[in-house]
Amino acid sequence: MSNETAHAKGTETSSIVLSLDGRTLLTRGGDDTVKTWDIRAFKKPLYALGGVTTMYPGMNAIWSPDEKFVVVGAGTPPSGNGSPAGGKLMFLRREGLTVADEVQMNSCVVKVIWHSKINQIFTSHADGSIHILYSPHTSTHGAKLLNRQRDKRAHTIEDA
Repeated sequence: MSNETAHAKGTETSSIVLSLDGRTLLTRGGDDTVKTWDIRAFKKPLYALGGVTTMYPGMNAIWSPDEKFVVVGAGTPPSGNGSPAGGKLMFLRREGLTVADEVQMNSCVVKVIWHSKINQIFTSHADGSIHILYSPHTSTHGAKLLNRQRDKRAHTIEDA
């Protein structure tokens, strides 16, 4: 099974992820599109979203743990008025690939990982930084352990 026209010719397909149902495929291409496919009818996508700026060939797309959302990072090129390049993390509804939410970032989001057990999202960025997004209410362990340890530390004169 193959589809030679899944993404624009001459661009890389940087992410291919199969859903847990075994029938829905998620792809991200260098043509600035994210698409979902039914592998039983692989000729045309179920849904496609363009304008998801792919600034690096390794940028990925993932399913949320419950697979109700697709999560992708996107870059924003520097504007002509001198503002630096930035980025955003996009949460797209599985049905229709419409934008449910966006989180603005200081740099282009290259990789995204959502750890389902601790409910935290890890992102790596073009500027070399790594960010951890978590909920203080529903996340467990991970970044929350760091915050808990910091709060327990005795304050010293250096903290002033």
